[in-house]
Amino acid sequence: MRRDLSEARRRLLDAVYSKWPVIRFLGLLGLLIGMFYVLFPPFTQTSVFQRYLGLIAESTGAILTLLGQSVTVSGRSVASTRFSLEVVLGCDGIEATAMFVAAVLASPVSLRSRLVFMLAGTVVLVCINVVRIVTLFLIGVYFPKAMDTMHWDAWPAVLIVMVILCWLIWARWAVRREGLFADVAV
Repeated sequence: MRRDLSEARRRLLDAVYSKWPVIRFLGLLGLLIGMFYVLFPPFTQTSVFQRYLGLIAESTGAILTLLGQSVTVSGRSVASTRFSLEVVLGCDGIEATAMFVAAVLASPVSLRSRLVFMLAGTVVLVCINVVRIVTLFLIGVYFPKAMDTMHWDAWPAVLIVMVILCWLIWARWAVRREGLFADVAV
């Protein structure tokens, strides 16, 4: 009986040990995402966050102007004679970016690799978010009936896919660069 129990314990420990990188990654990812959800709500009340929303609106207005749209930007609002929108909490792309940053930080590669791509991926995701808002504005102008579907269904799915894609591209690069898990195809 003791021998069977000891053998079962050894097999369990072997199984946990063989999966330790995955367990560590998921645990750290959960911790980082939890920290984000604790720290983010107070941050949304700061002037820094409000200024960030204004910068998104200004960037959106500049791109729309380059695309030939006659728009005005006032604070967080972008308006034309045909459509207007306001960049508010949830339109900021920070939650999607935080998920990406958490996944990068939780990954078992060098800190330098994580920090460099964390910054690059953040820039990419912020740009994608601005493109999202620009396209939503144009949809509001030219295809208003599609606005709700694009705003609430299509673009959130696209952002999730972009976060996963950015992380997978980085993970593949980082694993190959650092020679980790040479026997694992990523």
